[in-house]
Amino acid sequence: MMLWALFIPHAIASSTLENPGFELGTDGDVAGWTLQHTGATVRQRLRTRDAPEGERYLSLILENGRVDLQQELEASELAGQRVDIGIKLRRTNPEDEPQGPSAPAGAPAGLRVGANALGGMVYMNTAELDGVGQWTTLSISIDLPDDTTHLIIRPWLRTPGQLDIDDVTLTPLGPAHVADAGPGPVSPEALDRLTAFARLYGAIRVLHPSDGSVDADWDAVALRGTELAENADSMDALSS
Repeated sequence: MMLWALFIPHAIASSTLENPGFELGTDGDVAGWTLQHTGATVRQRLRTRDAPEGERYLSLILENGRVDLQQELEASELAGQRVDIGIKLRRTNPEDEPQGPSAPAGAPAGLRVGANALGGMVYMNTAELDGVGQWTTLSISIDLPDDTTHLIIRPWLRTPGQLDIDDVTLTPLGPAHVADAGPGPVSPEALDRLTAFARLYGAIRVLHPSDGSVDADWDAVALRGTELAENADSMDALSS
């Protein structure tokens, strides 16, 4: 799924991954990676037992809140290319994660990959982690816009427990598959559908009664809904 949002860049020297196997650094100070969270209680531990690749892997231990681990690369050399980002993840100790209405919407862990372009726009893809206790390889392929400045890699955890992370890979795949053709004309019927969706989106985002709506990815909802509204065959098809 392609998402968009604004991002604040933290430049790194080149488009080469730094410390992709978590072999460098110490507990709480992992070279090349930073924690992104607001008020969460989280610890970082570098571990050696059962490492799927190399000698070490990183464990994020989250007590409350939600956390992203981020690396941002200067990626102008990859602009206009399609790249694949892979990562090995394992989720453990989920016994205390919230249940019922207080549980966050969506999967408890996963990977986000985005491209920061000159206009401040981020084109972001997401892969979700299913299951507990087993190492799983997630992979995201993304077409980087011609004006890409940075590539953002973010494994994330949104419920209490432990997320193990290892073996991040970045593989160029050649030219991007879809050229940026710019915006095209919108038919009157499509404009009516887009207007209807925009009104519904605004009402739900502001008035939704669930606490989980605070953690919802509203940017993803906006973009996906816009795509569906514009391409639907009719207003009835959009509402079905």
